[in-house]
Amino acid sequence: MSVHITGKYDGVEVLISYSGTYDFEEGCVVHKVEISDNPKRVGTEQRRYIKLDGDLMTFTESPIETSFKIVWQKQERLSSFL
Repeated sequence: MSVHITGKYDGVEVLISYSGTYDFEEGCVVHKVEISDNPKRVGTEQRRYIKLDGDLMTFTESPIETSFKIVWQKQERLSSFL
């Protein structure tokens, strides 16, 4: 799995990027970082808590509300790609 996050944090442009394997544990996904834009992140585990709501999947750093949030929305498959 690869993760690429861009946006603003406290008004500053940020980019976070890492890749590696992952496992699911109760209520969260654990990314085992093998490659990263930040060398300090390599070899770490990045735990992201998952909340499902209809076709939305939200990842956060904590099981409670936090300023860091990624929201994915499920899209219908396009027949041209089948």
